[in-house]
Amino acid sequence: MSRARIVFIDGHRHRQSSGYGEFARGILLSLLQTADFEVAIVPGAPEFDDIGLQRDLLSRIRVVANPAEGDLV
Repeated sequence: MSRARIVFIDGHRHRQSSGYGEFARGILLSLLQTADFEVAIVPGAPEFDDIGLQRDLLSRIRVVANPAEGDLV
């Protein structure tokens, strides 16, 4: 069974310690925990804010330049 490729256009906001960043982080962390999805984000984000222990895990998310690389955007 192949994995669905999900690309987040606004996914870079998971790097920020804002309310929207918390929401984006929750979605990304949930998807990263399943073997059914391959998760990527479109670049253009600022450096990480201080978001604590999740930073190392989230910094491993693949960055793609073209959203068409995903099955779902």
